[in-house]
Amino acid sequence: MKLNKMARTSIATLTLIGSLTGGVHASTVIIFEDFEAKEPYLLNGSTADTGQTWIAATSLSGGVSNTSINPTSYLSNSTRNQIAQITGITLNSDSVYKLSMDVNVMVNAGGDASDWFGFGFRTGTFSNLVSGTVGSIRQRATPEVQTFTNHGSGAQTSAAGTGLQNLEITLTTGPTLSNSTLMWEVDGVQVGISQTVDASAIDGVFLHTFEDSRGSIDNFTLTNVTVPEPSSTLLLGLGSLALASRRSRR
Repeated sequence: MKLNKMARTSIATLTLIGSLTGGVHASTVIIFEDFEAKEPYLLNGSTADTGQTWIAATSLSGGVSNTSINPTSYLSNSTRNQIAQITGITLNSDSVYKLSMDVNVMVNAGGDASDWFGFGFRTGTFSNLVSGTVGSIRQRATPEVQTFTNHGSGAQTSAAGTGLQNLEITLTTGPTLSNSTLMWEVDGVQVGISQTVDASAIDGVFLHTFEDSRGSIDNFTLTNVTVPEPSSTLLLGLGSLALASRRSRR
């Protein structure tokens, strides 16, 4: 079947419009840490691959050996939790931020399957996974994944697989940071229900491992995803389609 000139022009224009509106999203890496070369296994005071400095909680000692958590050494001996953070992060409105980490939590030597690794965005009142945080996510050895909207509220629990998995938090800020949206994914599949949140107090990110949890973490990453806006070329394409339609009616 042959297409008339107007149909051919319309298809070409719509193809152009589709390619423009679906354009490739560019990502800017803000923070990246692969946890390698951290001899002598001190995350506190070390520099992330992107240049930021890790700050541990109280009693700064021990913690991360390459990509494996050392179950006999803790970043925070006083609470037997490993907590580390990077501060000084400023978010923009109308932006998309993705915070992710590869996680593998194993049942500890005592057979406790409730241990976990977690991470998220922190605020000025941060102290742990469920205090002074926004959008936290944690993987339990159970296995299951839990997400939290802010400060430990809005908990949602989902079944999870075993082995190394990629956990990701997507924070989409609105015209004002106080009107933002959270979504969580495990290996690219959404878990839980998206939630609205006030992101105006976020000033950094953190990771938190519970007590003597065993397993591994890798590729702690914060990116800013740029979503392309309709361009003048798109408007030109729409104009061409209208012109072709007008000519076909003559």
